[in-house]
Amino acid sequence: MGTTPARSASRTSSAIHSVVTSQRWIDVQLERLQQWIAKSPVRLALMLLIGGRVIGGAVYSVAESDADWFDGAWWALVTQTTVGYGDFAPESFIGRATAEFVMWSAILAVAIITASFAGLIAEARINKHQETPELDDDLDQLIGQIEALKSVVTDPRVEAALRQVHEERRNR
Repeated sequence: MGTTPARSASRTSSAIHSVVTSQRWIDVQLERLQQWIAKSPVRLALMLLIGGRVIGGAVYSVAESDADWFDGAWWALVTQTTVGYGDFAPESFIGRATAEFVMWSAILAVAIITASFAGLIAEARINKHQETPELDDDLDQLIGQIEALKSVVTDPRVEAALRQVHEERRNR
């Protein structure tokens, strides 16, 4: 038995709706993650470094038969800092997968810290250029002159004269 075109269209429509709903959910979650990271990027970087070292060291010590947790923590630190002494190296698949996790945690932490410093430097440079006391004084003077002109222009005699000039220019 085959499916009817109406049933097939209904399934397709349902699948499309499910994908769109899932995409919206993912977009919302990514926006929340971005806001959380922006709120305290250094905290996230520290969490990545410490978490990478603790988790990486623990998994390394379990995955590699001749290592204890301290060897694993040392290996994770050496891996995060890209020193790579070579005194410890994972031989198992789990150990190598852990190495990838440890490396990525350090790469992300350094990227976040670098971006934070770059943002601070850019903000300081922008703030420095926004300090224009001479321009602020000029603007205050211009605002005062505009206010004085407003009081003159609202005089009915001035309004009548301006309307007359306007009419004469229009009639030319």
